[in-house]
Amino acid sequence: MSADELEARKRLNKKIAFFAIGMLIFAGLMALLPSNTPEAPTPTPAAEQAKEYSILEITDVSYQSGQVKVFGRTDLPDGAILMMQLDAPTGLCAQGKSKVENGEFTMVFGPFKDPHAFDTKPYEVSALLTPVNQPDSVSRLVGEKGEHLTGALVTYAPFAGNILDTTREFNTQRTFPMEYPMIDPNSYATGTPERLMADWLSCWKQEEWDKMFNLTSKTWRGDEELPELFEVEYYSRKLLGAEILKKYAYENEVDFKIRVYYLYAGTTTPKEEVFFLGVFREGAPGTLSSTGDWVVDPDLV
Repeated sequence: MSADELEARKRLNKKIAFFAIGMLIFAGLMALLPSNTPEAPTPTPAAEQAKEYSILEITDVSYQSGQVKVFGRTDLPDGAILMMQLDAPTGLCAQGKSKVENGEFTMVFGPFKDPHAFDTKPYEVSALLTPVNQPDSVSRLVGEKGEHLTGALVTYAPFAGNILDTTREFNTQRTFPMEYPMIDPNSYATGTPERLMADWLSCWKQEEWDKMFNLTSKTWRGDEELPELFEVEYYSRKLLGAEILKKYAYENEVDFKIRVYYLYAGTTTPKEEVFFLGVFREGAPGTLSSTGDWVVDPDLV
């Protein structure tokens, strides 16, 4: 050992000696204090230390009337904000937020105008908790960087810390009524656009094609290519029921928003769609007239 190293060791030993003497003096003084001196605080029991969170489960999903409803359970604290996402077979991506209450969370996506094949193809629903932008009461429990999120559902993101994420795939069938609504033509006065629309839908359901064809506009009937469209739009659909949702009235023209239930030819799975169908007063072919007869424009939009 060199002279320098020896000198350094002596200085270190001297410091240790002084520290030991100081501790002995401190212990002696503490022994002379009165017995009513307050006791030092006891350590926090392990059971009272920060809780860990690991449960995030999507338990059920349903699709009806254009809405996807999501239900789930979790052990996250009340008030935790979950990011929810729906990925449909058609490429639709819908997002929203859900708040945890009493160990549960719910989310409703929609209503969607387009059915997006929810009734026939699988789709995914995701729920995610990130420690970023949570209420203070939640951040204190899960940790500012998600330090108290644990388990197989946890992944690390550099921008946020630990995140809790779960995804499930569903392929639920839409629920259809046992009895389908249907418009009664006798509910409307003869010569009104509502009566014409009701007669049109009744002919469709009864497959009275000739009568239905004669309710269309002269312009439409005069086009040789349009009967093929008529066949595609109506012949291939077995109408089960229909209802008028809304009416948009203009001068000599009325558009109806209708919901129809039908079966495609050769299938057994009901379909539900919303269409716009118009009627107008026609004088000469292709001409609106306040004195003309109400006729149907059969194009389903």
